[in-house]
Amino acid sequence: MKEAKQMADWLDALDRPDKQMLRVAVDGLIATLQDSPESAKILQDLLGDSERKNRWPIAYILAHLPQPPAESLGILLDTLDDPDPDVRWAIILLLARLTNTKNTLIQLPITLFATATATQRRMIMYYLKELKLQNETVRQALLGGLKDSDATVRVAAVITLKEQEVDSNGKKALLELLVRDPDVRVQHAAAITLASLGSPSEEFLSALDHAAATAQAPLKKAASTALRILQEKKEVRPIRQLTSPLKRTSG
Repeated sequence: MKEAKQMADWLDALDRPDKQMLRVAVDGLIATLQDSPESAKILQDLLGDSERKNRWPIAYILAHLPQPPAESLGILLDTLDDPDPDVRWAIILLLARLTNTKNTLIQLPITLFATATATQRRMIMYYLKELKLQNETVRQALLGGLKDSDATVRVAAVITLKEQEVDSNGKKALLELLVRDPDVRVQHAAAITLASLGSPSEEFLSALDHAAATAQAPLKKAASTALRILQEKKEVRPIRQLTSPLKRTSG
């Protein structure tokens, strides 16, 4: 009787706005899945109720089953457009954990990318970051993200590429963003990522010189940070300044 009451309280909390209550309920219901097939059946019935306002917590819980219902994964991907960043990140971290145990899951978010909202696309980029995988599927998805129409998606793709093995073509694409992207946030991220990748080209160093001379403070700061990263990597001499050789010796 006590367990039934606890179950009812947890289910009720799934529709409440209180995040602390929601976390407790989700954790409790996940724990019951291992020992109570009836709990899983109740939750799957609730998941199938399309009239239910808040289905993502149920989908989140059921995703912890050894064989999650396909519908639960679809709902989680849809919820990547949720206005609450805490919800989005909870789902991203869960999807990354699930993918690390079942690699084929990576195709679901990548396939969604083509029809997703800007928020979903951005979160898919961060999902790929959380995977920490080095493979061609991830790299190609990230390089595609560099061309996205939404600046925040481009930023997410650039940041995530920092942890990948990027070839010369990928570096050229990043350099193009540093030089030509209309959004300074993208330019900033591109400068830091290119520096972090190492082996700077003369074109990149020249672009840093140009960025240092700009009136845009964020871009100037990015150029300074990028140079510091390169110095720490011993990719450039510590005496290098972000000015031309002539100016370095004229004073």
